[in-house]
Amino acid sequence: AYGHVAILAGPDEKLGAAGLSALGALRAGCGLTTVLAEKTGLDALRPRLPLEIMTETLDEKTFASEKFDVAVVGPGLGTEEGAWRLGWIDDEQLAQRGQSLVKSGYGNYLLGLLERG
Repeated sequence: AYGHVAILAGPDEKLGAAGLSALGALRAGCGLTTVLAEKTGLDALRPRLPLEIMTETLDEKTFASEKFDVAVVGPGLGTEEGAWRLGWIDDEQLAQRGQSLVKSGYGNYLLGLLERG
């Protein structure tokens, strides 16, 4: 088993995707697997994961650290949300994408992210 994989989890209601990714990384032979998520999400996710999978509260410093060999970004995140959370697009760009997708319902979700911060 080699390497340390970080899995950036999406919002609390979509943590199952990060959990499945973590299990896949563990079974594929990663030396260490860590799920990064908001504290409330981690409290709900921890009981469902084997003890071999680590969890940490998501913050900019943790994700940007050099202790991870590989980062999995996307399980449970829409492309726009992940890019926004990582600072790759700003609030204005997220709002533009949200407005263009309002009819699908996903746009309302993106606009709600801005309201919640």
